[in-house]
Amino acid sequence: MPRRARAPEAKRARHLALLEHAAGLLDERPDAPLLGGHGEALTMARLAARAGLARATLYLYFDSKEAVLLALLSRELEAWQRALELELAGLERCEPDALAGRISASLSARTRIRRLITIMPSALERTRAREHALRFRRELRRQLVPIAFQLERLRPGLVPGAGLRVLLALFAQLVGLQALCEPASRDRQAAAQAPDLRLFRVDLEPELRGVLRALIESHNRQLVS
Repeated sequence: MPRRARAPEAKRARHLALLEHAAGLLDERPDAPLLGGHGEALTMARLAARAGLARATLYLYFDSKEAVLLALLSRELEAWQRALELELAGLERCEPDALAGRISASLSARTRIRRLITIMPSALERTRAREHALRFRRELRRQLVPIAFQLERLRPGLVPGAGLRVLLALFAQLVGLQALCEPASRDRQAAAQAPDLRLFRVDLEPELRGVLRALIESHNRQLVS
């Protein structure tokens, strides 16, 4: 069994390796719940076993499952932010619908973000150490700022700071929309057999695109008025 990492570089490598193991466990069980419910995709016991660590050693890196999930979501958001920032930086101008389409398509393609985002509010509330929640929020703000800058650059009608408000509102909408798009497997089976529930069969990308376009146009109108 691997020993506890002691050097800073070794600790960082172990931390990243644990997140990779956690991602693998989630990918193996795409329909399993993340928080609560029977047969959760990720437990501290399963993560320790996958990493070949004693559970006590795992708790030296993450004090709860919620801390693992938040750290994994932050890692996935970092990769999304870097890819989208590079894509948007190459544009000279972009109409609201096209801009909303690019951003919504980039989020819709990130299946781990889509899955993890639905438990973000509960994980932030339930995490044992408040510093984990504060760290996640600070990281999220840092990750959104470059995208907000590109939004304001491509849509001059957005005043400084408006881009960040648009993105925060978009993420709030994403939490709810994703929950409708990916209900529990039992609910999904029931909805498929009930024609009157077609309203709840949501296609995320076009819904998200419409929400973002409306947010951009709304902040443009606020500036004009």
